[in-house]
Amino acid sequence: MRIVFWIVLLTAAVSAQDAPDAQAAVERRVVRHTATVVAGQYVDLDSGTVLSRPQVGELKADLAFVGSGHRLAWQLLTTAGDQTDVPLGAPFSFTTDGGGAAELTSHPLGTQHPALSVITWSLLPGGGEIPAIPTGVSMRWKDGHYELDGLGPAWLVVAKAAGKSKEWIGSGGTLRVLELAANTPHRFEVSRVVAKVASAPFVITCEPKPRVVHAVVSFEGRWFQKTGGLRLDPPKAFCERDFDVEFFLYGIHVPGGGIQKMGKGTALFRELLTLPATRYLPAHSSIRHDTVFAVRTRDGRYAKLHLTGVNGDIRNGMSVRIAYIASGGASLPEPPSNLTWKRVRDGVRFSWDSPTHAVGQYVLTIGSLQFTTKETSLFVADLKADKTYTARLRADLASGASTGLISTELHTYPPSVTVGSFTINNSGESFSFDTLQVVAAPGDMGITNSAGGASSLRITLPHGGLSSRPYGDFTHDEPPSRKVNVNTDSRKPHTQSFLVRSAKGGLASVKIKTVDYPRVTFQYVFRTKRWSGFITRDGRTISWAPWPGAVRYVVTVPGQDPITTNKPTLDLKKLPRNQEAVRLEIQAFPKAGDPSPAVFHDVHTYSSDYLISTIRLGWKANPQGIYIRPSNRNEFLLIAPGGVSIIPRGNKRTFPRLGEVLATTKSARIAIAALPDLEVIAVTKDGDHASLRITVRDARRFQFVADMVLRKNVTLEQAYERLVEAGSGATNEQTAAARAAVSNLSSPNATRRRQAYQQLVELGPTAAPTLKLALEDNTTPDRSRLIRRWFVEAFERHLR
Repeated sequence: MRIVFWIVLLTAAVSAQDAPDAQAAVERRVVRHTATVVAGQYVDLDSGTVLSRPQVGELKADLAFVGSGHRLAWQLLTTAGDQTDVPLGAPFSFTTDGGGAAELTSHPLGTQHPALSVITWSLLPGGGEIPAIPTGVSMRWKDGHYELDGLGPAWLVVAKAAGKSKEWIGSGGTLRVLELAANTPHRFEVSRVVAKVASAPFVITCEPKPRVVHAVVSFEGRWFQKTGGLRLDPPKAFCERDFDVEFFLYGIHVPGGGIQKMGKGTALFRELLTLPATRYLPAHSSIRHDTVFAVRTRDGRYAKLHLTGVNGDIRNGMSVRIAYIASGGASLPEPPSNLTWKRVRDGVRFSWDSPTHAVGQYVLTIGSLQFTTKETSLFVADLKADKTYTARLRADLASGASTGLISTELHTYPPSVTVGSFTINNSGESFSFDTLQVVAAPGDMGITNSAGGASSLRITLPHGGLSSRPYGDFTHDEPPSRKVNVNTDSRKPHTQSFLVRSAKGGLASVKIKTVDYPRVTFQYVFRTKRWSGFITRDGRTISWAPWPGAVRYVVTVPGQDPITTNKPTLDLKKLPRNQEAVRLEIQAFPKAGDPSPAVFHDVHTYSSDYLISTIRLGWKANPQGIYIRPSNRNEFLLIAPGGVSIIPRGNKRTFPRLGEVLATTKSARIAIAALPDLEVIAVTKDGDHASLRITVRDARRFQFVADMVLRKNVTLEQAYERLVEAGSGATNEQTAAARAAVSNLSSPNATRRRQAYQQLVELGPTAAPTLKLALEDNTTPDRSRLIRRWFVEAFERHLR
């Protein structure tokens, strides 16, 4: 079955039936050429070839690119009157060696070595007057056909699609073309016809389905040493061939197309929705940070680019944000606007304003999470606490196109954490986080040295800090409280964020936002000094270190009325029972002055009996082992009669057989003590398992469990019960055992003393309070106290 490819309707002075033959109406056509030339090279305008010598075989050069530095020019090698040299950037015309008429423009791409220039020319073989390229031509897809408007008094249209081409000659009016092949881009070349000479074409490409490409591509540091070819569809950096835009250190070139600077700033890029149709030049002779360009590609499609350099310097690396109208035309769909967020109970609510186009759905992306909605607001409850996120929103339109992205930064820190930014000079100024003010040095952080236009900084932290820490992340170790120096380097992104300790003991996560030498803007997340010793547990009571001068504490629990207490303790009976994690918000109120910052903490409200009975549901006969998993590490720790092993996280039903290669006891202790938040999993031979997450302030108490299992002094079930008891606080049995052991520490019998010491080792840190009470007992003889002190010191050394 043959498919009719083109059906053409001409609503013009010339109809499709009586239109003149294309070959008879156009005898000659202007050819358009573009070339990038290095100083010292030659150009043959007739063939469009760049030569290394004035003549190569049958090719003879018409121009030479000569000079150095800022004294660059085009030297005319053929007859052109009295003119021999033309300054770089000046338009000129003359007759080529082959007798053709040429009109040329050139654009410098930098005066450094080697000097580069882009030269563009129109060539009419045989000479004569060259018609101007048409302007004001537009095209659109409407009701199953293309429409070209503004074709001029006499025109030639060449349409190319799916490897085929067809030509039409006409005058005035609109050309309508019905294309039957679906989902195929079409290229239309529109030329002005004057005295049977067709001008160089104005090119337009269009696709039936609306499509806009949004992307960000990156060029790494020192990218200009190999130049940077950019492809727009699909977006790709460092293309060796078939690129749409070519970046140099001192300019931009669009082969066969054009570029023009639109201005600076993210706001301009977002608001620039209609791109200009004319005034595009083949090259632009500068490239700067935060610049917006409009681009017209060689096939007549449009794009806008936003160039941003690393820390404000293009040389250190460059990100190019792209909005490319792949379906043709010069208008981008309007994106949503005014994306805002508000913290609400148990989550965050986003809201925004709708664009004027008909919207099919909105797509909100936060990290690896993606949400869709047809409303202009969205509630999100899946965000982790104490983190910084970037939310990005786009609209998928009913026409099939997608808008550009709008974004906002949000955080899930408690109200006691401050998020902001500040700007300081690269010498002499500092910043105080306790007062949130720019101050004279030393302050909490100041710049003491800079290089490369502040691309490398030496930052002094008088009260301590840590370098190369993820921005907004407070889960790592506290920094030392001594003077340190931090060195940043824009070529090494991980050095651009760090931790800072304030004079009053607060902690700030800081990153470099922008550099405008000699001033540097930093962004920060600041957390005031936390209460120490928060939170401990003793049976059914939780407690925390008292806040100085506090007369009452208010504890807020989700879903309950606030609880007021005049002591730094709280009975667990007032909290939901048998919950894995209950988030408490505690605030202290002194008799005079402002209340303390709110402090958040998660506690579990399981009782020891409940914990043990829960795990026993999955702890049948012949258990395989106890698996302890740190909550934010991709590993399991296996404690079993054969030893201790660290294994990768995987399916909980896929565990290694006992007796395989196991780590040493020392490795086990290191892994156990690494983090306080652990997940304990009991596994049976049949693969059944039960899981429980417990939070322990002192992870060393788990060491004695591993020791007991390795020495086979207890069964796995007994060890696990002691593990659970240690996690939920000392039991009455453990306390009684500790007291009995303490009473034997001063026994005259050396064997009994060793047994008592060993028993305390097995009981672990739960025996420490009893030991301290023993030291304070003044009724015992001095010799007994000295013996007990010796055992206590030995016990503490063992725990360390």
